Amino acid sequence: MWAKVWRRWLVLVTPTGKVQRRGLDIDQVNAALVGLAIPRRRWPEIHRQLDIMESAALEALAEQS
Repeated sequence: MWAKVWRRWLVLVTPTGKVQRRGLDIDQVNAALVGLAIPRRRWPEIHRQLDIMESAALEALAEQS
């Protein structure tokens, strides 16, 4: 699932042109879940796991800046 949503970030572009990822776009994540025909009963656990990965990714990206 992570691979399917990796490019579905909410981003902010600063006046200097720097791109900052703010978090996964939950509407896009849900659209991917629908598109993959994942039962809704599994969504809460998938969202929890994605939250963990999102936090780790944002931390790693912040360290690179």
